[in-house]
Amino acid sequence: MKPFRDILKWLKKLFAYESGRNWKVITLCMLTATTFWFFNALNKPYSTVIDYPLKFEYDTEGLVTVNELPNKLRVNISGGGWSLLKQSLGINRKTLIVPLDRPTQRNFIVGEELNPIIHDQLDPLQANYVVTDTLFVHIEKLAKRTLPVKVNKTSISLREGYRIVSPVRFRPAIVTFTGPVSIIKNLPDTVLIDIPEKEIDEQDYIEAVNLPRLPGDELLTPSTTKVEVSFETDRFTKLTRIVPLRQLNFPADSSIYLADTLGILSFVIQQEFLDQLDTARFDVLADFGMFNETDSTIKLEITRAPNFILDLKVEPSAVKVTYAKKK
Repeated sequence: MKPFRDILKWLKKLFAYESGRNWKVITLCMLTATTFWFFNALNKPYSTVIDYPLKFEYDTEGLVTVNELPNKLRVNISGGGWSLLKQSLGINRKTLIVPLDRPTQRNFIVGEELNPIIHDQLDPLQANYVVTDTLFVHIEKLAKRTLPVKVNKTSISLREGYRIVSPVRFRPAIVTFTGPVSIIKNLPDTVLIDIPEKEIDEQDYIEAVNLPRLPGDELLTPSTTKVEVSFETDRFTKLTRIVPLRQLNFPADSSIYLADTLGILSFVIQQEFLDQLDTARFDVLADFGMFNETDSTIKLEITRAPNFILDLKVEPSAVKVTYAKKK
């Protein structure tokens, strides 16, 4: 520390002595001395850590990277000051090449393994060791899988009173996906299409619908990104009709009879079949052979109805039986 104190004392005396004189001369002298020191220092050997660009070499045909590959490698190097300065500034900094012989069989590379690989690539600098601990690589084989397309029926929003009256059609009816084998294996068995429109009342619905997002879809390539979905709709009306009950197997002496001889049928009918309803025939049966002694009822059975009506039911579903009074 004594030489350093002596230099400080000399500088103080110099500044005190030169006060009032030309400071430009003093500044020039100090700048010249610093420059000589700097150039002299750069001629000495040093060691430092540099981040080098990294590139992996392997046969990419039929393969895909699942995760982004590492793009830099931190290395401790030694060399002259001038060489290390240029490396630090990125001047003539080399891209290190790491070959992968079996890219699909290893998911990581330990940094120590790369020491002999990069040694010659950094010549004339000396590569001391790789600072990066581990490089993670995830490369898989490409695979293909073809899936059928179906509509998610819960996603179809129809206007009140409307129903689908035709098969739901798709074009194309199948989609082929290409991607990493691990993602392809975990795909669902069916591609479910959601219909985005609300309150659909078009008689002929045709729309190009986007494929849904699937797990890992950023790495998947589908044969198409849209599917044309089409179907037909029509308006349905809810109606009721009162019909007489047809009795079967009741005693001939009329000692037992129905408490009510009429039933109310409720159903929905498509708009285009309304004009056929007038000639339609219904039949509701009360069979005494189905008599339930527990509650004295007979369950009603609809034995005839036109095939163009839907949601058909009868009220009441069972009718009480009454016994005639003895005289």
